[in-house]
Amino acid sequence: MTQRPDVQQQLDQLAKSLVGQLSPERIRQIVSAIESGMFGTPTRAEAVRLALVSHLNARRPQVVRRLFTSFFDPLISTDSQLALAPTPLPGLILRADLAALWRVLAKGNFADMRKRTEGALQRETEARLADHVLETEDARNWRAELGKAALTVLDDSLRDRKTASDMLAAFNKARASELRHALGPSAPAAVDISVLRQLRDIIASGEKLPMLTERLYAAMAVPATDPSATYAQAEAIMQAVDGWRAAGGPPDLAFLFPVTVLYRFRAYRTVAEFLREQQTDATAPAVGEALVGLFTHACLRLADVFERSVAAAKSGDGPLILTPADDAALAQAIERFAQLLDAAAYSGLFDQRRVEVRLKEALTQLSRFINEAVLPTLSRRAGVAAFARRDKSADHMHLIKVMRAVWDWRGILADMSYATAEVANWRQSLFRDFEEALNGALKPQEGDRPQDRMGQLLRLGQLYRAVDLDIGASMAVTSRALQTLARDVLAEGRTLAADERALIQPFVQLARNEAAKIRYWHSPMLTEIIALADSHGL
Repeated sequence: MTQRPDVQQQLDQLAKSLVGQLSPERIRQIVSAIESGMFGTPTRAEAVRLALVSHLNARRPQVVRRLFTSFFDPLISTDSQLALAPTPLPGLILRADLAALWRVLAKGNFADMRKRTEGALQRETEARLADHVLETEDARNWRAELGKAALTVLDDSLRDRKTASDMLAAFNKARASELRHALGPSAPAAVDISVLRQLRDIIASGEKLPMLTERLYAAMAVPATDPSATYAQAEAIMQAVDGWRAAGGPPDLAFLFPVTVLYRFRAYRTVAEFLREQQTDATAPAVGEALVGLFTHACLRLADVFERSVAAAKSGDGPLILTPADDAALAQAIERFAQLLDAAAYSGLFDQRRVEVRLKEALTQLSRFINEAVLPTLSRRAGVAAFARRDKSADHMHLIKVMRAVWDWRGILADMSYATAEVANWRQSLFRDFEEALNGALKPQEGDRPQDRMGQLLRLGQLYRAVDLDIGASMAVTSRALQTLARDVLAEGRTLAADERALIQPFVQLARNEAAKIRYWHSPMLTEIIALADSHGL
């Protein structure tokens, strides 16, 4: 029974409302429930199902392209930033690469096959979810036909130097256009003809890749929480490589299994284990090159995030600005740097003369940037923050996060036995400034209140801790400013907050220690502080 136009319009509006409020997965569940007969088989339920199917399919209309790119699904990396690596990363496949390939193939036999497949898929997806249609035997046959048509175009173009050059130029132009959406104004380097040949060989491999990547993905889905698990994952990579060769896959593509683990799963230590075990394997040079490329990119990425963090304060007296996005990016960049440095060292790449030079060059450039551009800015802003009395500096918490990041970075290098004297000297300089603020700037000023000075002391404590310094060790019992502050805060009689107690307690202990040394004479100020502390239970 056909629905009246007004009824169908109401159902369409209802479907749009549902699509807007529910996740795609939830909509799929509703469609499956209707198809299973859970709601019976009334005409209106079927109409709702068709409306939901239509609107969900409309969210991802490029069904034919999805079918074609399924050749590459197990190998695709979702991190578009990797396109900005200083040298092209071997085996890196981004969605932008596949979109570019799709655009340059749109001619000749491929264009004809694409139109026929679009017509068939359009008919199939009028009543069924595209996800379900793409899993059918018919879809697999259409995919194989698309692959044949693509190979015809690629083989014809790559056979001749002039046509290959033209196709590569078109590919790089399309790729740059696609990446611009993800990277903004940043310009990724153009790729060479080997990338097109690699994409061609992947299409030609047919079903060999999915057979082997399925087992590899199952191994990578288990978190590697200990060395034995890491080795088990590395062994899965070795088995995938051996299986590829046994299945007659193009030998030049065997390295795709370990580099996919690098780019897609970011299991750097696992790939390092693979390199240690397979140093003589034919895949090792390409995998090592990929790991080196990722490390140099991580160094550049970390420098870029630091640069954005201090940019506003670097050129003048403005505050340091760390947006929530930059804060998250900085933490991620530090973690990625640590993981890749560990993997490069563990894999033995630092023992290879030519590779070691490139790794150390990336480290040197990053260190130089931090020493020359980041540390002076942090020192200047830390000085402002340390002496801020009534109101904290506008960038106080941002500053602490960036200082902590720099100090964590130094710790990562120190753990790997790399000297970071400049950062250690920077911390020593900060220490002197903080001590001056602690023992001098806390003196009472006209119109201030004890909580103003206490606030400054608490913020000083945060600055100390940002670089693993102990403010308690810097407190001098003879400091008149600290004595006065401790007495005034304790004399207020209010309940001290936990962070206030944590700072006052060490000074009170110093006062008690000092009083215990002097048998016949006590400082009236220290005696008063001790008495007040006793009343607070300190």
